[in-house]
Order: sequence, then structure tokens, then C-alpha cells
Amino acid sequence: MEDQPTLFLVDHDPAVLHSLSEIADTMGLRSETYCCVADFLAGFGEGRRGCLVVDIGMPGTSGLDLHAQLIAAGHVTRTIVITNHGTIAMCVKAMQAGAVSFLEKPLATEDLVVAIRQALAEDADRHRVDKVRDAFERKADQLTCEEKRGLGFIARGKICSAIADELDVSLRTIQFRRASIWKKLGISSRDALMELLIDRNVRRPRPD
Repeated sequence: MEDQPTLFLVDHDPAVLHSLSEIADTMGLRSETYCCVADFLAGFGEGRRGCLVVDIGMPGTSGLDLHAQLIAAGHVTRTIVITNHGTIAMCVKAMQAGAVSFLEKPLATEDLVVAIRQALAEDADRHRVDKVRDAFERKADQLTCEEKRGLGFIARGKICSAIADELDVSLRTIQFRRASIWKKLGISSRDALMELLIDRNVRRPRPD
């Protein structure tokens, strides 16, 4: 199932790939192994979820370069960078680029397992947020132009009487629109709306 997270393992050393794959098996995770970046990119489609474990010293395109390419393409894949010869500068660069962890070979299994679990937990959180956002925005698309405008004002804390004055309509009209908005969005209050907009990082509507 494409919705299930996958451990993407990219390393030019077959022995390392085999070891990483065995760790994935012991964790009960689905994994895919790639010996070069090009093969990984060919098999990594849009919407794939999971964690990338990649050697920073891959021939041609480095592990950090691959991480940057994925981000530029809109893939928010959690990345664990591994290396034979780590330096403080390399570690700092990896973490600044958004890597979950930076580990030196030979890999300590416990450290790798902790890093993988952290990466997959972050991926699961992002996936939940994305599902809530997508569901909200699908519902928001059902709103009329007037309701979308009213929603924008409500999201910015304006009360019904102030919105009525702003739009030069009756208070009853605004109250009716608000009730319709709540019904279409499946919520019952401004507090519930703000939980979606803030806690779930949903795109904030604007009163255009």
C-alpha cells in the first residue's frame, strides 16, 4: 500500500544495504534498497511516505544533494544521513539542511533505530496534518463566495456585528452565513475553526 511508510535505503556499498535491510526487517518495516541515486529517483514517485537513509558520499549526487533535490521537488521526506568519514562541519550542514540525524559508520544499531523511529514519527505527524488540511480545504471549496469572505473575517477574530457593518449587510444575514459555514466545514464554533487553522497548520482564508 502506497500510503504505508517505507524505509528508503541508498548506499553504494552492498554490504551496508544488506545490513540496513535486515534492521528494517527486525523493526517490521517495509524497505527498498538502491545502490545509486538515479535508481532511487526512478522508483520514488509523488506521494511516497517514509524515511530516507542515505550515504553522504554517494558517487555523483551526494546524500545531501539528494535531500535538497527532494525538498526542491516538494517531497518532505525525513532523511537520515550516514557517512564513513564524518566531520563537525558535515554534521552541521546536514542538520541545517533538515536531516533528522547524522550517523557515522560503522552504524550503531540502537542509534539508527532511534533515528528511524523519530523520522517515521515526524512523517506520521506530517501525514496526519496533510490529511486534515486536505479535508478542510475540500470542504472550504464548497463555500459560496460570500461565505468564504465571511470565513476570512471570522478567522481574523471579527464578531458578526462588525462583519455585518464591514459588508453593509444585516446581522441576521451574517449569522445565517456563519451557520452555513459551520455546517459545511463540519465544525460548531470559531474555536474549532482556529484549531484547524493554527494547530493543524491549515491555510488561513482571506476576506477578499
